[in-house]
Amino acid sequence: MGTGTNPAVDEAVAEHPEFFAGWTEADFDELYSRVGTGGGLTVEGALEAARWMNRKRELHEKLDVLLESGLGELVAGMVELAVRGVCERGTGSAAQH
Repeated sequence: MGTGTNPAVDEAVAEHPEFFAGWTEADFDELYSRVGTGGGLTVEGALEAARWMNRKRELHEKLDVLLESGLGELVAGMVELAVRGVCERGTGSAAQH
């Protein structure tokens, strides 16, 4: 597990280890570095962040499959268009989902 000191993350990991199976130290470090809306991260906030981090990992894996398939160029073009649209509007960030 990471080297964080957030008791809410520690409690979330202890109560729901299934969310953290296969996590790397970098994953835990990212989770420990998060803060909650208006203050410290709560257990539910830690679980929500873990769910999103797991979902994002799953999507990255699926994107890798698509990029390696016969649809690779099409998918790459779609991603480029989507990113360009987000950047042009100035909306979205790595922290939003």
